[in-house]
Amino acid sequence: MEKDNLFEVFVFLSKAVIIIPIVVVVISLLLRFNQQHPQKIISLITPTSSPVVKPTVPKIKIDLKGPLVCQGNLQDSSATAYIKDKKIKAIVKEKNATNNFLVNGDCFYNWNQGEFVGKRICGLSPILSLFETMAGFGGMGLDLILNQLTQLGVNNQIASNPATITDLINTCKKQVIGDLSIFEVPKNVLFKNAK
Repeated sequence: MEKDNLFEVFVFLSKAVIIIPIVVVVISLLLRFNQQHPQKIISLITPTSSPVVKPTVPKIKIDLKGPLVCQGNLQDSSATAYIKDKKIKAIVKEKNATNNFLVNGDCFYNWNQGEFVGKRICGLSPILSLFETMAGFGGMGLDLILNQLTQLGVNNQIASNPATITDLINTCKKQVIGDLSIFEVPKNVLFKNAK
């Protein structure tokens, strides 16, 4: 007898579990669709496109095989760069100092004229390869070049001014470089590895 009562309770509960959700769904559907909706005013908005002006970054197209000589000025500074066989020598003369920059092989060297200590950063092969590849595809963006110069520690007026870099590169001319010793790492300067 107890088993029959228990069985009847479970039968009732199973029916209730199925029927109650169905009743709730039907009531909610009836309430939703029987509500009166106010008339909506539909306005047609036609989108208009406005041109987006993206700043253009000048592309630098330069042959690292050279020989090239570039010269430029900025206020109280002047810069001269020599390029031959993937070696680059730049001399920046400012009011009180002459800064030398040299890319030779896989390393970048930076020192001031008359000082005997400079800094060296090696591991430039990937950057030079990227530069050559991009030059083959129409040039490398000036923003990338300036970013690399900043990472190498070139923070003077000429290197930080995109217009000056562009002007300097536009002055590059194929020209024989008489003294190839300018591409040699100076022996009287102690170079410390920079980060």
